[in-house]
Amino acid sequence: MSKNVAIVATLLILGQAIVFFSSPVLTRLYSPDELGFFAIYLSVVYIMGSFAPMRFDKLVIVESLSEKKVQAFAASLLCSAFISVVAGVVLYFGDVYKLVFSQSGPLYSVGLIALSIFFYSAFQSVVNMQVSVGESKKAATSKLFQMATLTALQLCLFYMLSSSYSLVVAYLLSLIVSGALAFYRARSLFHKTGGLLPYFTSKIGKGLLGALSNTINVMSVQIIPILVTALFNPYLAGIYALAHRLTAAPMSILSQSIGQVFSPSLRDNLGVNPVKNYKTICYVILLNIFIFSGLFAFLLVIGESGFSFVFGREWQEAYEITLYLLVWMFSSSVVSPLSFIAIARGKEVQNLFFQIMFLICRVFALYIGWELDDIMLGFILLALFSSVVNFGYFYYLLSLTDLKILGPRAFWSKHVRH
Repeated sequence: MSKNVAIVATLLILGQAIVFFSSPVLTRLYSPDELGFFAIYLSVVYIMGSFAPMRFDKLVIVESLSEKKVQAFAASLLCSAFISVVAGVVLYFGDVYKLVFSQSGPLYSVGLIALSIFFYSAFQSVVNMQVSVGESKKAATSKLFQMATLTALQLCLFYMLSSSYSLVVAYLLSLIVSGALAFYRARSLFHKTGGLLPYFTSKIGKGLLGALSNTINVMSVQIIPILVTALFNPYLAGIYALAHRLTAAPMSILSQSIGQVFSPSLRDNLGVNPVKNYKTICYVILLNIFIFSGLFAFLLVIGESGFSFVFGREWQEAYEITLYLLVWMFSSSVVSPLSFIAIARGKEVQNLFFQIMFLICRVFALYIGWELDDIMLGFILLALFSSVVNFGYFYYLLSLTDLKILGPRAFWSKHVRH
């Protein structure tokens, strides 16, 4: 199992290395305002894309029978197509697209966003299908290819399209190409199956609640660039986008590599093998401490001047924000691989409560920063509030496992040491 984690982590490290090392180039091609508007576009896509599959993309992992997995996958695509069309109509008549494309035709702009929502959801569903059958290396390779394709297109299309469009078109094309390749590689997992309608009707009730919970979870993160733009300006949204891009990289490596390998194991060992789950949780915590403490120390060593030298002087403010966000990302990286437990236990209402708390705390943090006219205070409170709620969520997830009666030390003494 640890070998699989290492392989998946290596693939994800390569993907995040592409993101990290391409950032200094992108910051010299695109201005903070342009990256700020792109961050808003991504926020809309991620928020709507997380709701679109109606949680059927997660059921692909939860279901243990291959027939059920295919039914969940088909339902996720149908729901994603429907929600993408609805989202396009709402964005068109609500003029929301103007937040991203201020000087373009509405149909073209809405079409880009609606297509991005569908292909984002479809790509995630295919990757989850690979994860569900233990093909975590293929899933990680799919994500690596998508990151590499996106970066290459962002660099190339800058010279072919206007900068306001090149980032968006590059992202959409990377999803289409990567999704098609991932589907082709996973074609043996799909087969004709009946009973789609009964399966859909039996799951849609909980699916709506789960989709709402997942959407609020994504919204609590992705609404930040929108709020920063609305309360302050697109320039600061772009500065935040760079800081989030850099700090989310290690979090993605850890949560996805560990999560993709251990999600099926956590599902199968809940209530069966508490020792194995306990060791998994310890592994997650220790690995996070090692990675994030090293990154934090590195940033302190290079300082603000070194950061400005790498990314450019106009991005200097992102250094301080990056330090604050590292605290938040550490706590998220600890919790993320374990959040699957709430789904497996059917605790959708309780999970929804925590996601609402995340959203309220983060909005409140930025609101305080706006009221006091201090954006840095807003980001400090954002990191602090997010970390507090994350560790509360972590404690709750532990209560859903076999560790809920005994504390970690007592559990170790009773079950592991002997």
